[in-house]
Amino acid sequence: MLAKIFKASVCLKLNNAPTDRHKSHHVYYFGINSSNSSKPFFIGESIGGGFAEQGGCSHFDLEGLLGLKNDWKEHLDKSGCSWVIKHIEEGSTLQNINKTIANILYEHVRFQTIRDL
Repeated sequence: MLAKIFKASVCLKLNNAPTDRHKSHHVYYFGINSSNSSKPFFIGESIGGGFAEQGGCSHFDLEGLLGLKNDWKEHLDKSGCSWVIKHIEEGSTLQNINKTIANILYEHVRFQTIRDL
């Protein structure tokens, strides 16, 4: 259903290097994959660069993401998208994943437009 509603996906990432894991490449990322309607949110890390070097990625529904306690907030902050936190928290009270995703995508497009001016 989400893929029919939203044709867009977004991935936000930020290199946190140097870290104790790698001196030049330790990227945290958060994204929305609208083609995965059961678990549209994903978070991950890339350490060292390269294909399947180190790190990993996990996909979540809204409940699963919130089930990570505060770790998901720290991860979004390290991904450079702490502004998404309010939308996820609002989504938990709305219990409406479509509205949550729409709000995040709208805000992302708005930020991109302002940045490109």
